[in-house]
Amino acid sequence: MMIEVYLITHSIYTLKLLNANWSHLVICNMLSNNIQKLNMDPRRDAYSASQHYVKLKDLENIIHVFGANCEHLTLCLESHHTIENLVLTFMQKLSSLSAN
Repeated sequence: MMIEVYLITHSIYTLKLLNANWSHLVICNMLSNNIQKLNMDPRRDAYSASQHYVKLKDLENIIHVFGANCEHLTLCLESHHTIENLVLTFMQKLSSLSAN
């Protein structure tokens, strides 16, 4: 029996702090193996909007870390078309994507 694990964070900044700017391999592997739903919804919090938008480099890291098991992804993107195609191409288990 698999337990669904959620990670709800207010910003990409918080996520980067959590795993030492994508360099802490143990934490990245733990996140990759356990997180099925990643929600970085800016409406949950009122602080700086610039910390909510996911840039291309961070999106590439999100795909690398969460691509194997993430099924639901909510985030704010700076550019929708190119980035959504990147997400949909490499996140095979993704069943829902909400991009604001």
